[in-house]
Amino acid sequence: MNLAVALSAALIGYLLGAISFARLIARHLAPDKTLGAIAVPVPDTQEHYIFRSISATTIRMQYGPKYGCLTSVLDMLKALIPTALFRLAYPDAPYYWIVAAAAVIGHNWPIYYRFQGGRGQSPMLGGLLVIDPIGLLVTNLIGLLVGQYVIRRAVAAGSVWVILLIPWMMWRGEPAGIAYAVIVNVAFWIAMLPELREYWRLQRQGDLTDIQRETEMWDMGRGMGRLGDLLMGRRKPIERPDKSSR
Repeated sequence: MNLAVALSAALIGYLLGAISFARLIARHLAPDKTLGAIAVPVPDTQEHYIFRSISATTIRMQYGPKYGCLTSVLDMLKALIPTALFRLAYPDAPYYWIVAAAAVIGHNWPIYYRFQGGRGQSPMLGGLLVIDPIGLLVTNLIGLLVGQYVIRRAVAAGSVWVILLIPWMMWRGEPAGIAYAVIVNVAFWIAMLPELREYWRLQRQGDLTDIQRETEMWDMGRGMGRLGDLLMGRRKPIERPDKSSR
């Protein structure tokens, strides 16, 4: 492996991944507003879940599924395109794994925006569509079923697939794929910590008593379900929180 090419792949992936299409779309839709935290009402309670990530989910909540899906697709493409180009240029080297992983890191901690980004699922989808579309489909489907019917938590239904990438890549037996799966898992779960803290707070208070209520609150269109927004009814945009809603 050529070190210069590997470093170039990492830098290109990171800088492209750091482009925040959520911010660009929000600036186009509402130039006078700053994209930030959103207070998501917990059904049948006075509580709010404070969502702080800047991502396609943020756009979906504020401006509806049409723009949320557009943001997600653009976030996929910023990983998909460089990954595809590196795979075409170096099919026998692991550089495309490097650029795909770097795009996720750039998305989560973008240098252009004081390292405040999203959770990385859309660029994961984009990279894996090039590298391993079957693995992407299998892990998403199994993760959805395990989260929905075994763990019975909406947050698990949208995130278990990321964990499943590790055993899937181990089964494939490709060292670069295993390294990729570990890196994106670390990036994803670190970025998820603020959301998980909010989730655990509501759990301890007893405000999340069943999966239906949780799904209503945490209807974030994660994973492959984001594309399904186009086939589903529109959801009312959620207003930005003021201090009184916290």
